[in-house]
Amino acid sequence: CSNPKELPTDAAITKLGSIKVYPNPANDIINIHTQRSIGNPMTIRLLNAFGQQVWQGNISGTGKISIRNLPKGVYFIQCDDQDNGSVTKIVKQ
Repeated sequence: CSNPKELPTDAAITKLGSIKVYPNPANDIINIHTQRSIGNPMTIRLLNAFGQQVWQGNISGTGKISIRNLPKGVYFIQCDDQDNGSVTKIVKQ
């Protein structure tokens, strides 16, 4: 991941360094595509607006996060790489 970039929340795909997050805004599922190869996972955390972790997992290649049971609002995807980290905002409709 690289440094966070300011993108509008209505962007269909949010590019954040070596990951893509889509759709944004989302209703049920967030897709995350990393440029990491299998066996070299990246830690991804989903945080609510208060900074509380609501999901955590490791993703290599492509993964999905279900946000179906989360309340509507703003969330943050924190990407932890070995060398650096970054955060991007997503909206749950």
